[in-house]
Amino acid sequence: AGVQEAAVIGEADAEWGQAVVAYAVLKDAACDPQDILRHARDVLGFKRPKRLYLLDELPKNTTGKIQKKALNPGLAQRTIELKDTAA
Repeated sequence: AGVQEAAVIGEADAEWGQAVVAYAVLKDAACDPQDILRHARDVLGFKRPKRLYLLDELPKNTTGKIQKKALNPGLAQRTIELKDTAA
């Protein structure tokens, strides 16, 4: 409920070759990104994003479509990884 918009892509990963990561714009700054990652873990299991990159806005073309090829970690204001002890 706290996510305004998001995109999920693959990113190079030393261990797996490629890992799922998510780029998101939050509706409310008070939203806890850890809650988003916990929810993804509970719903998606091993398919969950390894990392969550938070942005002010996702890059879009002139028609408003998200440009996934333009997404990169350098755009992120914050990078979040799930902090938990129980998987």
